[in-house]
Amino acid sequence: MNDTPEEVFWKYARPCIDDLKRLDAIDPCVYDSLMGFFRSGTVPGRNLLKSAFPNAIKRLVRFSEDENYWTVDNIRRYFLVYHNDIIDNKEDFYADRYSDQKIRDLCKVCVGTVLEKKGPADNVIYVVDFGDKKEPVAGKYFLDAEVGEKVSVHWRFAIEKIDFNF
Repeated sequence: MNDTPEEVFWKYARPCIDDLKRLDAIDPCVYDSLMGFFRSGTVPGRNLLKSAFPNAIKRLVRFSEDENYWTVDNIRRYFLVYHNDIIDNKEDFYADRYSDQKIRDLCKVCVGTVLEKKGPADNVIYVVDFGDKKEPVAGKYFLDAEVGEKVSVHWRFAIEKIDFNF
């Protein structure tokens, strides 16, 4: 994996943008700009990501293990290790805007094993085993996982193959 920090952050953040709009928690111009990047299959720059997701950036800084918080490892660590604790503790945004447990659970980043891959190549649905449950997840953002591989999932979207440890 030779992703840039912007690519990794965008992978995990992009499933949130419609919900942020629904909650009136993102500037409409910023939302439109992000949707342009989404539709074109390109990655927003660091400054746009920082302005669109200030709460995530604040937490990323807090949990980073070194002074330079904007690294691939720090961003992955935040989403895969710390993000769910923030939700469970109902910090920041999650105290009032995500009062429903079902919504908080959707927002969590989970890792599971692909049991099945269905559908056409450009619209894959994975059946993922999370240990305590098996669920279908959209492969809209990540189409390359194979049966038996581990993937991270955010908002029921497969985000990336997980073949590393923290």
